[in-house]
Amino acid sequence: MRNRIESKESMLQWCQKVNHAMQSKMADLQDDFAYSDQNDLRSYFIDMTQNEKELAIFAIQKAMGSATLFEFVRQYSQWKVQEHIDRYEAEEGKDLEKMRSELVAERQNFESEKMLYQTKFDGLNKDIDRVKAENTRLIKLNTEYFNRNMDLAQENKEMQESLDKLYAFESHIKSLLTN
Repeated sequence: MRNRIESKESMLQWCQKVNHAMQSKMADLQDDFAYSDQNDLRSYFIDMTQNEKELAIFAIQKAMGSATLFEFVRQYSQWKVQEHIDRYEAEEGKDLEKMRSELVAERQNFESEKMLYQTKFDGLNKDIDRVKAENTRLIKLNTEYFNRNMDLAQENKEMQESLDKLYAFESHIKSLLTN
């Protein structure tokens, strides 16, 4: 009757039997290992301490040979690598999720500040348009005042000339009257 390895403890017992077995019993122990579920054996191996793993490695190599040991250790190594990859991806996923949420928060802040600035810019643009219109009005008014001032200066000049002529005429009249 074949015994199957069905727990970590039964695997450790199998390892001890291999290490103390006589050549005649080795075939039975090889059958026990060969007929056991390889996934279960791998999970038992994973749960072992470092000393228990060394015992199991020696026993598998002694009973089953180097090729079986190599395949068993290869599968274990792949599992360990996948475990590290999964842990790394989970940590990276957390970091990426954290970065994504920070980016979303920054984008929301940016959008709210953008709206605030856009409102300010719109208000400033209205102020600029109002100032431009007022400036245009003042330039036009200034031009009108300047032209009116020029007209008044010309009128003043003409009046001054007329006044000068009048004084000259008055002086001439006084000189005629006094003579």
